[in-house]
Amino acid sequence: QMCIREISQANVLQQFNGLVASVQSLFVDHYGSPWNVNEIVLIEGLLTAMVGGISQQHRSNIRERNRAMSRVIQRMRECPDENISISEFCKDASVSLRTLQRAFMEKFGIGPKTYYTRLRLSRARTLIINYRGEIPITEAANSFGFWHMGQFAKDYRLLFGELPSETLERNL
Repeated sequence: QMCIREISQANVLQQFNGLVASVQSLFVDHYGSPWNVNEIVLIEGLLTAMVGGISQQHRSNIRERNRAMSRVIQRMRECPDENISISEFCKDASVSLRTLQRAFMEKFGIGPKTYYTRLRLSRARTLIINYRGEIPITEAANSFGFWHMGQFAKDYRLLFGELPSETLERNL
């Protein structure tokens, strides 16, 4: 049997998820595109603050978040070529996805997936610049887990303000 507190928390969680879905639906109707992870984390945080929090016992403390984030960043830097899932990083650090997202948002203003993608893009850029055409752009991208060249070019341009080919041309 569920105790009254668990039923109450489940009811609050159900209402909370309904609010998130409603706000997300309004956003899509108004702006015509779904949210990215950072926007979802932000809205969840705002709604949680409005509702007063679901349960204090499930909240991570700052020390736990910092420890987990340091561990994850170290692993990201050790293996940028593997394109490991964020859920795998969470398992390694023994924290929930929400805790890891919160830690990254507090420290960097971006989520762990964006951080990892930017790290991998930076490493690919370093290869492009240092090897000046000796390594093809596709090989530099593939070396860091980018397999779709169109998406790689789009993400690269968004981060660096130029296409990988433009970086290469400037450094020849």
